[in-house]
Amino acid sequence: MHLVPIFFITVFGLICAAILIANRIRRQPAGTGAPPTTQIGEWYAPTLLRNESLSTISVWATILARFAQVVQVREHIMQAGLQWSVGRLTAMMLLAGTASAAVFWRLGWTPWTITLLIGFVAGLGPYMAVIRRRRLRIEQVERVFPDCLESLARSMRAGNALVPSLDLAARETAQPLGGELRRLVDERNLGLDLGEALNNLADRVPLAEVRTFVAAIQLHSRTGGRLNEVLAQLATSMRENSVLRGEIHSIAAHGKATGKLLTILPLVLVALMLFLEPSGLILLWNDPLGHQLIWAAMVCLILAWVVIRRMVEVRW
Repeated sequence: MHLVPIFFITVFGLICAAILIANRIRRQPAGTGAPPTTQIGEWYAPTLLRNESLSTISVWATILARFAQVVQVREHIMQAGLQWSVGRLTAMMLLAGTASAAVFWRLGWTPWTITLLIGFVAGLGPYMAVIRRRRLRIEQVERVFPDCLESLARSMRAGNALVPSLDLAARETAQPLGGELRRLVDERNLGLDLGEALNNLADRVPLAEVRTFVAAIQLHSRTGGRLNEVLAQLATSMRENSVLRGEIHSIAAHGKATGKLLTILPLVLVALMLFLEPSGLILLWNDPLGHQLIWAAMVCLILAWVVIRRMVEVRW
């Protein structure tokens, strides 16, 4: 029985558990047993006290501070709605990559180049999970934002001021947009300038429509005018853009389906050869050169999938 993979997996689990426990203890206020955060619907609402530390481990925080990319990683974590530090994310990436590389190195039948590649891909796994959560969160905000703008415009048309209208919209809007508006209102009520609070909202929700919303309110605070009509027109424009994006995505769906088919087809052919002529694949598998050819084919398959995805990807 191989003890090295078990050792790395155990260490990985223990370190992740220690990070979670340390983060929970760090967030608890003195004299209470509950963390200063609240559960709002499905999403976790962050506290108003922003944690600027890169890591609870001072040595690791010093190392991370030397990299300029840390700022972008921190923004992605914040936009994903996670209460993680950059140190926790990078530690998970290092542990995942090291454990995966150790497991495949211990197996002995993978070349060292493939082992390093597997470790690199596994190390990117936690960061890719953050990026995926960020994308899903932004898509949810984009779906409900037009309705929120119309609700805000109706409230202002009825005679309410901007901040009470935002408070009402935060109560009626689904998460995660409702939590972001709630945080905006709380920052304003605690004395933060409205323009700065709006800029914080635009940083947490990187959408062009949100930036337009923030610019409209800031312009209205300087020049005046009928803000409710501007918000209603913005909601209408967002719905028209959503329809246009749906049409474009439907056109690009053919290319995406073709890419998936071309990616799955070699695997299907391998399964058919195993069923019809297994001796040929066994001969390839037992040959040392065959191992290199198999791994090279897998790498080419992954690269082809990435290239096809980039070709059919629609950028806005």
